Amino acid sequence: MASSSTPRCNSSSLENSSIKKPMKDGTNWEHNEEIPRIPGEMRITDKEVIYMCPFNGPIKGRVYITNYRLYLRSVESDPVVVLDVPLGVISRIEKMGGASSRGENSYGLDITCKDMRNLRFALKQEGHSRRDIFEVLTKYAFPQSHNLQLFAFLNEEKFPENGWLVYNPMVEYRRQGLPNEQWRVTFLNEHYALCDTYPSLLVVPYNATDEDLKKVSAFRSRCRIPVLSWIHPENQAVITRSSQPLVGMSGKRNKDDERYLEIIRETNGQISKLTIYDARPSVNAVANKATGGGYESDDAYPNAELLFLDIHNIHVMRESLKKLKDIVYPHVEESHWLSSLESTHWLEHIKLVLTGAIQVADKVSSGKSSVLVHCSDGWDRTAQLTSLAMLMLDSYYRTIVGFEVLVQKEWISFGHKFASRIGHGDKNHADADRSPIFLQFIDCVWQMSKQFPTAFEFNEQFLITILDHLYSCRFGTFLYSCDSIREREKLSEKTVSLWSLINSAKSKYTNPFYTKELNRALYPVASMRHLELWVNYYIRWNPRIRQQPRKPDKPSKPSKPSSAPSDRSKSKPAKGPKRPSESKSTSPTPKRPKQVGSASTPTSTPTRTPRPRSESSAPPSDDRSQPLTTPEDHQAQVVTVPSRSPSVYSRPPSDILDREESLADTRRDRRDWLPDVESDRRPRYSRSRSRSYRDDYLPLSRGHRYRRYSPDSRSPSPYTYARRYFASRDRPDSRLMSPYPRTREPDRRDRRSPHREELPPRPLQPPSAALGAPPSDPATRHVDPPLYMPDLSKLTESSADSDDHGSEASDSDPDASQQNPVEQRYMELLALRDDYMRRLEELQITNNPKLSNSSSSSSSSQMMSHVQTHF
Repeated sequence: MASSSTPRCNSSSLENSSIKKPMKDGTNWEHNEEIPRIPGEMRITDKEVIYMCPFNGPIKGRVYITNYRLYLRSVESDPVVVLDVPLGVISRIEKMGGASSRGENSYGLDITCKDMRNLRFALKQEGHSRRDIFEVLTKYAFPQSHNLQLFAFLNEEKFPENGWLVYNPMVEYRRQGLPNEQWRVTFLNEHYALCDTYPSLLVVPYNATDEDLKKVSAFRSRCRIPVLSWIHPENQAVITRSSQPLVGMSGKRNKDDERYLEIIRETNGQISKLTIYDARPSVNAVANKATGGGYESDDAYPNAELLFLDIHNIHVMRESLKKLKDIVYPHVEESHWLSSLESTHWLEHIKLVLTGAIQVADKVSSGKSSVLVHCSDGWDRTAQLTSLAMLMLDSYYRTIVGFEVLVQKEWISFGHKFASRIGHGDKNHADADRSPIFLQFIDCVWQMSKQFPTAFEFNEQFLITILDHLYSCRFGTFLYSCDSIREREKLSEKTVSLWSLINSAKSKYTNPFYTKELNRALYPVASMRHLELWVNYYIRWNPRIRQQPRKPDKPSKPSKPSSAPSDRSKSKPAKGPKRPSESKSTSPTPKRPKQVGSASTPTSTPTRTPRPRSESSAPPSDDRSQPLTTPEDHQAQVVTVPSRSPSVYSRPPSDILDREESLADTRRDRRDWLPDVESDRRPRYSRSRSRSYRDDYLPLSRGHRYRRYSPDSRSPSPYTYARRYFASRDRPDSRLMSPYPRTREPDRRDRRSPHREELPPRPLQPPSAALGAPPSDPATRHVDPPLYMPDLSKLTESSADSDDHGSEASDSDPDASQQNPVEQRYMELLALRDDYMRRLEELQITNNPKLSNSSSSSSSSQMMSHVQTHF
């Protein structure tokens, strides 16, 4: 074991040096042989291991362990792979395999981290090679469990800015206009005698005495009385925070607490009720009565309105984050990604927190009522709601320094239990108090910054840096759970603040699109449609998910001027069309930009591009003349919509919402798109909803394509049935086909298509041809009659009269030659049917003279059904 000290130096140079360039998968790719160390960091030991990378496979390297970090450098790969993990990020260290384990790389260490990743190292099995590295890692990753100091107390970094001076409670309250006639500053908790988890300086109603505060603290959980967090500069409505009242199962009441809330209600001069937002679900609030807690009842607080926000407790949030980690690391299952993400319920919890904060901000902004926010103890969900509501209402908190003040005030000074929720230096990874409450708050801030990209001075890297050093124990900002312990440990004197690092390099964390505004409220959309997973944080270790950096274009080399023309310029071809190679060399064609949301297509595939149209020309009346617009094109239009004026932040841009509604309408209309086969055999799609396209093309049967319907009767014309019959009757080895449509046809092309193969016309034959007589003159051809319905009544009368004298009647009638061919054919068919049935009946009676009338009638009915089936 080797140890060495490092001289002091300015760590800002280390932050910006080329040694530390973390990749999205948690590794560094560099060729420097020096191990980066910050002032106060000492090297403890090193050992050869095999890093079981879940993305690139086993990597042989050497791991270095200091009192701050675990540092791995590969020894055989090119380029060099570097893994840099602060020891404070480690949550659990487990031994993998045993001395008798078989299999390659089955013996080693399995390390679970708090930042959504796991690390596995394989070692040699000879001589218990992992014992020493396991003991060193356990000792320095969990110093609190081994009676050692956290690295924050050993850190000797120096920064030009002192982050401990960022937040001064008196300066912040004066910025809000306090104290005033309704509110005062009390030093009753200067020595933390009133409440050990509250700050020493509190703002309370002016009409409430210190004795009243002591009596109220006895009725509130953890003595956390209602105190002011923020006051509206115009309507004087306030946001106050506290813990739950100690009502219990017996329904206790406290007159001092009831009168104290009445004083808070009267501070802003409104006569409306005081709105109390209980962050818990109503079931949990009722269940807390069994442990002595509870909520404000209507009987005890008649001038208060109680609303439950249904935000779940720390245990539900912890399990939700565990499920999220399972689906994002090490591999992301793309086939069931959306369902897996939904099963974690992480975005649902983000939605509930944002929804509650929006309600609080809207109630205070309207000026109708002041607000009291509490959960069980007032340091988890209460801090989320009050800080997010203040971020929406006060533009000062959207700056870098203002956000640092907000975190220092609402989270650190008001007693969020960072030590229990994060577990700094504690090896008890199964502690029930661990929960990602502060991570949820930062996630909500990121969701707001995505919806209002110009409203925040800080960028995404600012939020990621805060979360990274929330676990690293490099700074003392998030250590311990309350100010009383921090003052006892002299944290501001012995440690460095995280805000010193950030404020010393503000340009690294500044949003270039920030537009400063005053007194402008932000109301983000808390719908699940607008919330998304923070990929750059939760999946940043996966190299396959990370955003690809854009490579800068290589500068073109300037052409050297030449005084004499070259030989190539002398042999210039004569006038004529240039070859493609010549045109490419002389005037290169600029690359066509790829459209957003569309895949690249091969060059040989023709693309449909809209024709250029001047702005003054009117749009065409027919939608079919326009190129096809798909939902993907609508999505691309939504993405490329120019943002509105940065002064409008109260609601999302209405034009984007309108485009989203039109996108939904387009998806609904897509089900009504019909094939357009007027000019092409292959069906195109038209969005036209005119009667000629939608009403005339309707499915005739389930197996058919779209058939033409008669515009008058809405039924297939009789000519269609007759033509099918005559077309199939004289085919070789064919039987009489039914004129009714079949369920499926081999030719699935539309009848109106000009590309269909027309059947040859059949000769007009007498009825005797159906019984086997030779066909008539082939010169006599069947002519297609016009589409109309014949008069069936006349057809029936004429067929009844032509029983045995049909031929004579047709010869003697002068109008018979002028009769329509369809009517002639129907008359012939009816005569043929009657003659055929009469002959069948005579044949049956002749062969069986003993048949009764009933049997003959039944046989005739059977024959009748047989004839109707064939005809």
